[in-house]
Amino acid sequence: MALTGSVDVGTAFMRIWSFDKVTIAAAATAKAVSELRACVIALDPSSARAFQARGNGSVEAPNCGIFANSSHDDALSQAGRGRISAKWIGSVGGYRGGNFAPLPLTGRPPIKDPLETVPEPAAPEACDYKNETLSGDHVFAGGTVFCGSISFAGKIVFNSGIHYFKNSQVQIGSTHSIESNNAVLYFDSNSNFSSTSNGNFKLNAPQSGIYAGIVMFGSRKSHQTFKITGGKDYFVDGTIYLPKAALELYGTADLEVTARSGYVIANTFMYTGNSSFRIESYGGAVAGGLTGDLYVSLIK
Repeated sequence: MALTGSVDVGTAFMRIWSFDKVTIAAAATAKAVSELRACVIALDPSSARAFQARGNGSVEAPNCGIFANSSHDDALSQAGRGRISAKWIGSVGGYRGGNFAPLPLTGRPPIKDPLETVPEPAAPEACDYKNETLSGDHVFAGGTVFCGSISFAGKIVFNSGIHYFKNSQVQIGSTHSIESNNAVLYFDSNSNFSSTSNGNFKLNAPQSGIYAGIVMFGSRKSHQTFKITGGKDYFVDGTIYLPKAALELYGTADLEVTARSGYVIANTFMYTGNSSFRIESYGGAVAGGLTGDLYVSLIK
């Protein structure tokens, strides 16, 4: 049985990219009566509040599941007027808070990283841009390498291919427009991302090849932080894959992920403020690895 749906998620995360709203679309198919697909996964195996929503914001995934791999008693956390709702919600450990719909299923087996076999990109040695503020209009070809302190302001377009951020601290602090077309934004283990501005953010993943369906790829080698604050609009057509990253959304920016391959996979998630996170789930091509093992048993 094919399931479709959408979720609005707090903009704390989208703030990082200066989007007020982000839509995520993903395929969710019932494998059996007792099994459903997860489209939002926190991979951390032990942390408290591995997945949390605070303030007045909301996280919604009406047609697929939200799951935390943490075995902590407080693996899922909800505080304030914030709301976490999905087709189903689950965790290995427990939960804290009452504004869940439905209440989480606890004591479930962990979900392995569904993209663990996709090779991590290797950034070229040479840097095309290093310690620069890139203002005005820029169109970057695939293969561009950004190093050191990088600030984006103006209209930025990432064309087809992989764009590498190496030992890079990415700052987006003014009104801007950022787009990617059939592109992957890769962040190595020494790179972080922070957006505090207003503007528009629209990302589209590749439709074919090894990285088909993946719009953001964070290193598996060490922890990073992706922080979104502000009032931008974020539209992501593809999977956000940040297996070692803390994904943090603050303020009033909303993140909307409406992609056929729209999944969000991160080490931990935090949404706070008045923003919303919404993930749309519907049929279509998905990133390699997302078609077989994203199911979790609803029966102990």
